[in-house]
Amino acid sequence: PTPFSTVCNSFVIFPPPLSMVVNLTFMHIDGAGKRLTHLDFSSNQLTAIPKSVGLLKYKLQFLDFSSNLIHRLPDSICKLKVLEEFYLKGNRLTKLIARMNAMVSLMVLDISYNEIAEVPHEVLNLAAAVAGFVLITVGNPVSSQDIEEQIKALARRTSSVVRPSVDMFSAYRIDQSMSK
Repeated sequence: PTPFSTVCNSFVIFPPPLSMVVNLTFMHIDGAGKRLTHLDFSSNQLTAIPKSVGLLKYKLQFLDFSSNLIHRLPDSICKLKVLEEFYLKGNRLTKLIARMNAMVSLMVLDISYNEIAEVPHEVLNLAAAVAGFVLITVGNPVSSQDIEEQIKALARRTSSVVRPSVDMFSAYRIDQSMSK
């Protein structure tokens, strides 16, 4: 295992040598990382996201834990109110946290290629309510078609129009329409 800690550091983004860490299995974030805006730990062997990630709630805008071995999300992830992009592609997640709807700045959620059988209603509400929201679900037991239909139904109730984006990743882009 290669432990890594941000203790006594003032990183805004990790220096290149740290961003090339391979096979990371443990990570601790303390208050010193409060100024981080982008955090990318994709393609490692992390089995969990540290609860301390919630300490980054004031600045973190981009978070990528794709291609790891993560089984579940910590509740503290919901504290990331300014997070705009969250990538969890290619892990071992079986469910999402319903309280993720508290992540009010979230615009991109990539949960593709996991083991998710159901997306919580609260997360679908967020997708339907936020103009331009992109939800990527391909490669999960949950049906992308069912997700699309649920988001469309929710969007109709909230006066939004859903237009699936044109790509190969089952991403859904949600656009607000003004109707009176």
